[in-house]
Amino acid sequence: MTIQPHAPRHGAGHPLTLRIGNTSETINRMSAAVAARFSKISKDQGPWGHSDQENWQQAENEVLQPLLSCGVLESKEEAVITLLGSALGSKDIDEVEVCAEPHRLILVGKRSSTSGSSEVGDVYSVLPLADEIDPSSIEPRTNRRGSIIEIRLHKRTNKPVSVARAA
Repeated sequence: MTIQPHAPRHGAGHPLTLRIGNTSETINRMSAAVAARFSKISKDQGPWGHSDQENWQQAENEVLQPLLSCGVLESKEEAVITLLGSALGSKDIDEVEVCAEPHRLILVGKRSSTSGSSEVGDVYSVLPLADEIDPSSIEPRTNRRGSIIEIRLHKRTNKPVSVARAA
């Protein structure tokens, strides 16, 4: 599902497109990005560097950026996350992939291949969620200019299922 605003503009005039991503594929890509960064850190340090655990933690901290610049509005039934498109930390992002797990929202900023930026790879931003949400309930949208992202997530309810009784 791809959502585009009427006149999309983001940052310095880049169009911004939102789409709901495949969560398992996104997690696999995130894990591969962390593993690649871990390998680079370990190789650069040589045999006298930090422990593997410290290197892995450093790789995760560099690849998985916390989503700090956002607003969260919660009710009993849903959570609404609002952020500026620029909160993903790069002006050359043209597409944002939105994925959710029961206790985590993942935004993947896709860099434009035509941006001419020296930065490569996706930008992963993660927001831990205290309440359990229904990952299939993601409703992402942008404002008319495409600079503000709003994501609605329905909370899971543990209401008992009523069963009709035969008369």
